[in-house]
Amino acid sequence: SSGINAEWPLRREERQDFLRNALENAVASDPVSEIKKSVTILKSPEATDNDLIEALEELTFHCEDIDLSNDVYLMGGLHLCRAYVKHSNPELQWRACEVIGNATQNNEKVLNFVLECDGILQDLLELVDTAGTEISVSIKSVYAISCLIRGHRKAQAKFNDLEGYNVLIRALQRSSNEKLRMKILFLIRDICMTTEEQSSLYVSMGLHLQLVESISARPLTRVHDHAILLLEVLTRHDLILPAHARSVVADYYTSIAKDVDIEEANACTVILKRMDDRAVER
Repeated sequence: SSGINAEWPLRREERQDFLRNALENAVASDPVSEIKKSVTILKSPEATDNDLIEALEELTFHCEDIDLSNDVYLMGGLHLCRAYVKHSNPELQWRACEVIGNATQNNEKVLNFVLECDGILQDLLELVDTAGTEISVSIKSVYAISCLIRGHRKAQAKFNDLEGYNVLIRALQRSSNEKLRMKILFLIRDICMTTEEQSSLYVSMGLHLQLVESISARPLTRVHDHAILLLEVLTRHDLILPAHARSVVADYYTSIAKDVDIEEANACTVILKRMDDRAVER
């Protein structure tokens, strides 16, 4: 006979070793087995913080796949993550938020489970409100909230019932962290684009005035970009900005005028035109 096996015959012991290794590798690369293992670790009172961190990291990775995020949910992984959202270790808190965010993103089945599971959204909002100097916790809790409510009317209604808008505005006022502020502004913009009522709610809280103040601050950061885009959304519905807002927006436009085609520059021209049109109307 010919072929590789004829030229390089494996002894019985070598064949057994080869098969054993192949099976071990297959088990190791089986995501469902990895999820089960991670869930077991999260349940274990003997697990160290490092064990728990690795388990949450594993679940975060698998939850990027919709089918596997369903498996995490069915195996009780999200219930366990809710407990870790309240843990005393900040890293376990933010990693649990990340799992919840990844699992619910674009996954109606898991999202509905989280909405029906009393307390998860409220726990996430409390984290944003109380995380203090633990900025990673605040950022990941806003990420999880965003994954839950963006583009989902039912989730946004529950968010409003829990006065989540107050939580976001407080965090925006309190934090100077650029990444957190950008995430909050991006989320509010997405919410305000859904209905005029949502937009009016944030205007009634004076968000437009806060945005004008943010845009006037220097030096320029990415926060300014998000602030101008949100202000453009708020001005879509007959909002009258204070007179000084015109020079603030015009100055910002001048500072980015070399990139006239970018979305932020377009937002500036739209806001300025609306202000001029409404001034004539009055």
